[in-house]
Amino acid sequence: MAARTLASHGLLPRIRVGFEKVRRWRSRGASLGPRQLVQTMRLQRRVVGGGRVYVSGRAAVRLRQGARIEIPSGGRLMLGSGGSNDVMDADRLRAAVYLGSGARLVVDGRARLGYGTKIRVAPGATLTIGDGVYVNARCLIIASHDVTIGAGSLLGWDCQVQDDSFHQIRRTDGSWPPVKRPTVIGEHCWLGSGVLVLAGVTIGSGSVAGARSVVSRDVPERTLVAGAPAAPVRGEIEWRV
Repeated sequence: MAARTLASHGLLPRIRVGFEKVRRWRSRGASLGPRQLVQTMRLQRRVVGGGRVYVSGRAAVRLRQGARIEIPSGGRLMLGSGGSNDVMDADRLRAAVYLGSGARLVVDGRARLGYGTKIRVAPGATLTIGDGVYVNARCLIIASHDVTIGAGSLLGWDCQVQDDSFHQIRRTDGSWPPVKRPTVIGEHCWLGSGVLVLAGVTIGSGSVAGARSVVSRDVPERTLVAGAPAAPVRGEIEWRV
């Protein structure tokens, strides 16, 4: 009876196509549940460049008109993923990605966004994420103009990166500072848990920001900074996981 009803509405061919898509996704190693597969396939239609996007766990994604996700062939973006030791993320908080009209999310390789991470790219703005970037749980990234996270960089729990101060405080000379300024995190940087990176900051490649630091000024390459506001602790550092 159900089959006749579906056939009468011309739905059987569409269902067969859907099952074939699920089969192909799983053959590529996408170990996702039915709900995540549906979200993944819908989102894949908005990807430019031949790369892949996977919705793992709970995630909400909204792309306005003209917004797009750019991932080159061989690249991959995991939304709402957890690591091998995800005890701290057991609540599986919802990850969320919002791209305004004409916004761009560029993933230059493979990247992962952890549980509860929120990304907002304003209309016409760009967020660029390099290869091998891992954004841990409950982070917040706000791109109102241009934010770049370089290849191999790691963001610990509860970090916040923004290129917009959302307000102005008059300078002593009477001028007003710009509200939106590009924010750049270089390659192979490590932001400890709870780090806040403010608008207009450039963090040099190979640098580390200690937990709970407030990075309000540029950081030279291979420099360890800590504190609020963050200040240099040591230079010429090397780090690894």
